[in-house]
Amino acid sequence: IALCKEVIASQKRPNLKINRFYATLLNDYEMFEEALVAHQEFVPLDRAKPDWVGLGCSKALSGLGRFDEATAELNSLVSTVTTEMQAYDLLAEIKLKQQLPKEAQTVIEKAIALSPNSLARQKSYAQLCLDNDCTENAIRAGKHAVKLSQFTNYSTAEDHVTLAQAQIAHSKKLSGSEAGKLIDEAERNFADALRDETISDWVRISSLLGQAVQAAHYNNQEESEDYCDQGVNKIQSTNRLVEDEVPIIINCAKILQSMKRHKTADELLARVGKAFADNTAILDRVDRIVTNPVSEKGSKKVAETNRTGVAAYKSGDYHAAIKHFKEGTLLFPSCVELQVNFIQAGVTLMEKETKSEELRENCKERVDLVRSLGAAGDVITKLNNMVKRLDGLGC
Repeated sequence: IALCKEVIASQKRPNLKINRFYATLLNDYEMFEEALVAHQEFVPLDRAKPDWVGLGCSKALSGLGRFDEATAELNSLVSTVTTEMQAYDLLAEIKLKQQLPKEAQTVIEKAIALSPNSLARQKSYAQLCLDNDCTENAIRAGKHAVKLSQFTNYSTAEDHVTLAQAQIAHSKKLSGSEAGKLIDEAERNFADALRDETISDWVRISSLLGQAVQAAHYNNQEESEDYCDQGVNKIQSTNRLVEDEVPIIINCAKILQSMKRHKTADELLARVGKAFADNTAILDRVDRIVTNPVSEKGSKKVAETNRTGVAAYKSGDYHAAIKHFKEGTLLFPSCVELQVNFIQAGVTLMEKETKSEELRENCKERVDLVRSLGAAGDVITKLNNMVKRLDGLGC
């Protein structure tokens, strides 16, 4: 950087290549204030700015936390179908920082439509779809990633595991032979992953949990429990938590949840939260699937949402209460407290004001979700009471 400054200062006429290199370097070294100034010097007065300048400004603005300005800049770029494909990736990254994973997925889908053979983008898209429970899209992206990396040095065991985990997640939405076929295919992908001599413990754990799912599907409950126990024992003896493996670990926790091993899943996710306490992106992903957020930011947001929602409920403004609890569950869909409060507000609204079949069905779906999250004790008692009230509505 110092050398660039020296060369630029000695220039009789600006050299575009050197100045552009210098501006890019400032972003790479996270000197965002200077990077923004350096890129803005390239903005012409009489015509539109070049795409690379817009991208550079967006990177600097994002680095400075000025997300709204960066988003406006990037939206302008992607609306022109820019060839600067990083613009899509950066826009998706900002959407994730703003806890808008569905919007991030939409952005990446536009990028993939333009450039379908980027291996890194297909991999990140597969994980994003899994996070958003768009399992069919996750399978499609996972298969494409495996195909792209096949016979190259970029092929990894983790690619096969991601695909297998997506197939297992999607099988929960199917039944009978359709589900069985997908689970069997997932097992073949786990087997492909296990052929790699350098695989991590988390790949082995994923495979054990996959075998547990397969055995359960074919009603071999004893065998399923045995595989699940093996997976749990290996989780408890594995201390290695590496950032690159976090997506696989999170999906292991999801499989544990689906097999009613909620305590192990919560303990595993708490470990991830503690190990990556300074990584906002990871904490946001974990907060979406735990019954209570592990991050300080998430815990504060849940408490704040509950306060405002409960206050509205007590004042008799059930519409406002539902709105607050709905916003909270969009951010933290597995938070039992928020889900239960939404159901209570919805049931009370229908009892006191207007019955709605749509709201009633929504409440029933949330009841099923809370039960699947392993809720117990007073929560289940409260839930059962609300189910009786729901059944009595007869919308």
